[in-house]
Amino acid sequence: MTGDIDKLHRENWWLQPSIHPSYARILCAYIKNNGFAIERLLIGSTLTWQTLLEQQRFISFEQFRRLVLNALAIMQKPWLGLEVARLLPVSVHGSLGYGAVTAPTVKSAFKLIEQAMATRITLFNFEYQATDFGARFTIHERSPLQELTQVMYPMLLGSFCDIVEKTTGKKAASIPVSLPYAKPEWSAKYREFFPEFDYTFSSEHFFVEIPHQLLNTHSLTADDYAYRNALRECHQLIAIREQGGALSERIKTHLFSANVLCSSQAQVASAMGMSVSTLIRKLKSEHTSFQALLNEVRAELACWQLQNSKASIESIAEAVGFIDTSNFSRVFKGWMGCTPSQFRRLHVS
Repeated sequence: MTGDIDKLHRENWWLQPSIHPSYARILCAYIKNNGFAIERLLIGSTLTWQTLLEQQRFISFEQFRRLVLNALAIMQKPWLGLEVARLLPVSVHGSLGYGAVTAPTVKSAFKLIEQAMATRITLFNFEYQATDFGARFTIHERSPLQELTQVMYPMLLGSFCDIVEKTTGKKAASIPVSLPYAKPEWSAKYREFFPEFDYTFSSEHFFVEIPHQLLNTHSLTADDYAYRNALRECHQLIAIREQGGALSERIKTHLFSANVLCSSQAQVASAMGMSVSTLIRKLKSEHTSFQALLNEVRAELACWQLQNSKASIESIAEAVGFIDTSNFSRVFKGWMGCTPSQFRRLHVS
């Protein structure tokens, strides 16, 4: 196995399920609403609009990254995250969003976000700390976001604003925010889109300082019954995420970490601690199959290698489970609509 393939396995967090597809759908809606075809956003990605609409399984950071890079290229707006942030409805956060807006106070809303944000995105750790000022809400990257920092953090900022506005009925004012990257040339856009914050750049982490007065504000949208239901659903989802996600996500993570050439359905069933028949039945309930997941992993591994390494087509074919390179080229064309060589020429990073 080549050094490039070894590098892939060291960095396979990029390819593992980590983001709920609803955020990708919102990005697609943004592109469509600006007069561009959604298909332009999906160029070079293993995703399709149909799979995004139908599946509830998390997509990978690399899949989301490809969508964002395409969107940046299409729109030519480095402040893309700020614009998309204003499109994010509470429903995009699922049970977590409904729990936050029906919580009794702003403080309880942000405590829930700390506990349950992993039910929507697993790229961060969220930390809520009491301070003399009130509370500091800090976001720690589990892995470096690189060029996506100036897109994803503004999107999180927009969600913060939306929850505060919905629960209090007014915009926050003079809230200190620190961002973990250098001040961009277009920094005036931050105050244009979200004037309620006082911005500091080049900090170690992203954090928001929430004053006591805001924390203790009783929510206008508080609903005890809805909040209890949302909490119950969040705790169920947290338990699933602590196990590694839905079965289909756990299988994809396992396949990304293993040598897919040697992975059979029986071997994966054993690794998951169940019989083959149980695995088939459970995957069917998630509207997928082992072969479909294996094909997804092979396609994503192959695309990543073609875009990010100089490994030969032959070594990539072998790494993703094809002994015959011509057969790999034929199957890859079925996945992506072009041969591996054509894909590399079109989409090399």
